[in-house]
Amino acid sequence: MTHPIFARGRSSETNTSATVKAGSDLIPVLNANSYFTSGDLVFISCSDDSDLECLGVVISATSSYLTSSWSLARAKEIGSKIWKAETFFRWLVPRIFPCEKKIDTGVRQLRSIGGNSFSTRIYPLRTIEILQLERASKSHLESFLLWAENYLSGGLYSFTYVDCHREISKVQLISTQPSFKEEIAGMFNIALELEVLQKGVYE
Repeated sequence: MTHPIFARGRSSETNTSATVKAGSDLIPVLNANSYFTSGDLVFISCSDDSDLECLGVVISATSSYLTSSWSLARAKEIGSKIWKAETFFRWLVPRIFPCEKKIDTGVRQLRSIGGNSFSTRIYPLRTIEILQLERASKSHLESFLLWAENYLSGGLYSFTYVDCHREISKVQLISTQPSFKEEIAGMFNIALELEVLQKGVYE
């Protein structure tokens, strides 16, 4: 399992120059070192944007290949798309299990001036995942808040979420401020509510 990653935007998109087998961390890309450098967070999909995967960060890039920190889970054909995130935030702390999810129907009970109760739907049904993280330092929490302010406009923009099982979703923060509790001196447990907008999609 991996630590959660948030990412947004795509850059240096190109294509694989050969078929890649599942389990490989060597990805054939012509002039890979012109597109990618060590530390870039990279994603790969089929040419029609299906079967999206995160390959972790680039370990090295040459004129023919890039080497990724995570191996490919499923084989990809020649011409598959590969790109790097324009920006990303990698949590350095583990998530707390079990994973909590809830369904919000968007239905609310209201009461009229006359005292009559009625139901109305104020937004479509949505799935919310509670991402809980254990014992983050104050500086790490502050780094996330700064990243969210700079790249998500404080939570206004949606982004890509790579969970600890490498599953990918397009999500949005429910609240621009996470809830956090100081567990021990200078270390915080954090809870973020993420609205899952679409599974298997890069933002």
